[in-house]
Amino acid sequence: SKPPPSIQIAQSEIFDIIQGKRYHILQYMKNNPEDADAAMEAVVRIATGTGPRALTDRQKQMKQRRWKSIGHPTCYGRFVPDTEDEKLRDGSYRKPKAGENFEKWMLRVTTKEVGIEVNVQISEFTLQNHKMMLLDPTIMKHKDFQHTRETVLADATDVACAEVVHTTNRYHWRLVGQRYDVMSWAPDKRNYHDIKGALNRDYTRKFPTSLRPGETWIAEVLLEKLPLILPEVTLFMSANDMSNMPYAHLMGWIQNPSKGDSNFTHTLKEVMVSHNPPVITVFNVKEYGRRHLRTLEYTSNMSLCLHEVSGEPYPDRVGGVLAMSGGIPMTTVTPEPSLIITRALNSEMGTQTHIPSRFLAGLIPACLVEKYIFWQSEDDNIIGYEISNKIE
Repeated sequence: SKPPPSIQIAQSEIFDIIQGKRYHILQYMKNNPEDADAAMEAVVRIATGTGPRALTDRQKQMKQRRWKSIGHPTCYGRFVPDTEDEKLRDGSYRKPKAGENFEKWMLRVTTKEVGIEVNVQISEFTLQNHKMMLLDPTIMKHKDFQHTRETVLADATDVACAEVVHTTNRYHWRLVGQRYDVMSWAPDKRNYHDIKGALNRDYTRKFPTSLRPGETWIAEVLLEKLPLILPEVTLFMSANDMSNMPYAHLMGWIQNPSKGDSNFTHTLKEVMVSHNPPVITVFNVKEYGRRHLRTLEYTSNMSLCLHEVSGEPYPDRVGGVLAMSGGIPMTTVTPEPSLIITRALNSEMGTQTHIPSRFLAGLIPACLVEKYIFWQSEDDNIIGYEISNKIE
């Protein structure tokens, strides 16, 4: 075959040179692991077009990963970073699964298991064993992708990615050379109202008939307003005694407006009732990437709510206290597509999932929501990182 014009050396000659030096390269990498790590990161940048071979101190924004050869006798020289799955790094992914024939095993270990790999034996860079492509324009324009696009991708107009997996309801792409993954979920069309356990099974006490004597404060705040803000909604409480609690948490279903072929009949509501001063806050529970998160919809006292509610405020009285209310408590939700962004910057941090700010509104002060971007770790801890115009 003809050599690339920029090289003018036959590819067979290049390959012959590499094969003659590969033993010495592997020995050097074994004896100098830090230099090997830097070389592997440089290979990723060059192969994916995300940076130069050598970085300045200012450009070293992400912690360098540790690269090691897959721990299997047949995989020596196939280097993967420490952000990959442990079963991949130690080589145990090659063990056949129960009921797996040779064809399925071969397909799995050669096309599905390996995420990012630099094969020093044959000088090959692999990203999930899929061809690289440009990220779909609809993903590039998605509101939940904008912060990543502006800060990590320098507001790029085109982003290279590789497909990780494609299922009936989800597309999963990996952004090449960036340590970020993007998952686009189709709308979840299941009717949660019909699913047993969708309403927390601990919430068995019906409001207000099952209140304890010391819990009458909840009825004093909520009972009169409930038919007005959530008509025909039955709320339930947990079995915990809330007599001396500063707030009470209730849940219930509100019926959605009937729509032709939609089988999504109800929306789950969460109601927070504060004791003193008396305040009612209403959230919708919304499916997002097959997880369920809260969105703030209504507060009876805007001066005491942790986040500003959209819409014009209006005077209202709750528990004998006159205040400015905001929002519409009767809103409902319908199934929508969702975009999940994850990152694996290094092995210490593990995989983190981006939490869009709208799902934190009303749960933490608005000043934190506006100033920080939040990522949830694998242990469920949520960490906020201060937003800046560029990565420091």
